[in-house]
Amino acid sequence: MSNITGIIIRPSFTSFAQCIFIIVFSVFPFALVYTPGGQPGWLSILVLCIPSGIIVYYGIEKLFVKRIQIVNDKIFFWNGPFKYQLDRQKMTVYYEKVSVWGGNYKDYFGLVLYRDINKIIGFSMNNKFVLAYEIDEVKFEYYQQQFSDKFDIDIKVIKPFF
Repeated sequence: MSNITGIIIRPSFTSFAQCIFIIVFSVFPFALVYTPGGQPGWLSILVLCIPSGIIVYYGIEKLFVKRIQIVNDKIFFWNGPFKYQLDRQKMTVYYEKVSVWGGNYKDYFGLVLYRDINKIIGFSMNNKFVLAYEIDEVKFEYYQQQFSDKFDIDIKVIKPFF
């Protein structure tokens, strides 16, 4: 019989706002061509659909339910339909300032999962995942307790420089 323990993190209102803002931003590649009065052909439109589609996916990714589970002593992270196996010695979770696109210019702090602590500084597409936006003190204590009890992981707190 398999032993399954886990945490499920559902998208917040900020995640929905991020998704909508980013999807609206996905028309930017087309605006670069149409604004100066250009008349692109079908091939140009097809080529412009590629960066636009990547931007749309990045927005939709904000709505994925994130799930971290231990299955038979292995830690797995699900980001929507994608599954990643985590190494307990390399992974870490931070409570840090997260970037939120939009008109509201307040500081947002959230939980961020890094799959490999050695790649935090470098650029890696599948290393950093924002688990939750808008984490206040109550939610932080709840998640800190959940990660400590279920995974024996301490959430590290990163304070902003300014």
